[in-house]
Amino acid sequence: MDNELPKMGVKEISQAEFNQVEPWGAEPNIEAEAETLAEQFHETYERLAEGFGYKTRGESAVPWANVPQANKLLMIATCAELLLKSPISLPESLRKQAE
Repeated sequence: MDNELPKMGVKEISQAEFNQVEPWGAEPNIEAEAETLAEQFHETYERLAEGFGYKTRGESAVPWANVPQANKLLMIATCAELLLKSPISLPESLRKQAE
């Protein structure tokens, strides 16, 4: 497998390299929670995109199991950082829409 993902220029990284990236050292159980959140975010984002007039890229408009590894790792790391920073809550404007 080539180290570069097509049309993305993102370097594939190994699980060992991924484990060296913060914030994994702080909370050992956060990785599973972050991965679950990343998967839910991805699936929801892809489902809602068209309703907002947005067409996602073909490479990423796939079920979570088929998302390129580098994309998955980025989404998981992003979710982990957000989970560690502070409680996540809806902005007031979105809370009002949900009522």
